[in-house]
Amino acid sequence: MISKDKIKETAENFISQNNEKFENKEIFIAEIKVSNNNKIQVFLDSLQGVSILDCILISKAIENENDRETEDYELDVSSYGIDKELKLKIQYQKHINKKLKIETTEAEKYTAELISTDESGIKILETKKQKIKGTKKKEEISNEIYIPFENIKSAKPVISF
Repeated sequence: MISKDKIKETAENFISQNNEKFENKEIFIAEIKVSNNNKIQVFLDSLQGVSILDCILISKAIENENDRETEDYELDVSSYGIDKELKLKIQYQKHINKKLKIETTEAEKYTAELISTDESGIKILETKKQKIKGTKKKEEISNEIYIPFENIKSAKPVISF
């Protein structure tokens, strides 16, 4: 079985040594999955998006380092889906000014706009409607909340059309 570490090392080395060939210069490996039957999935991400050319370059680099005659495998290189959970700190930068659905390790849940991110966490703007005392009207209340990365259990982009 081909190891996840070998795939990651091959892809990252190729990216660092051939950065000028990529359409999106800040491309990185977001996730790698290797199944028991040697199905390898490599998910690429970038602050500017991932092109088909970017996927082809990584796919060829991995194929050149792994002989199919020695070990058979299935390889799929694609962009990290917009509906997938954010796993790396850099991915949060891509979603500034967009809505995220966040669950914390303290079981708090937020659907809020990501305002900013730094090395240790994120700042969100949560907007809720609250009833005004003595009336039937509701007003919007906005709170800025800072959440350290270690307190984020999951964060997914909210897709809206």
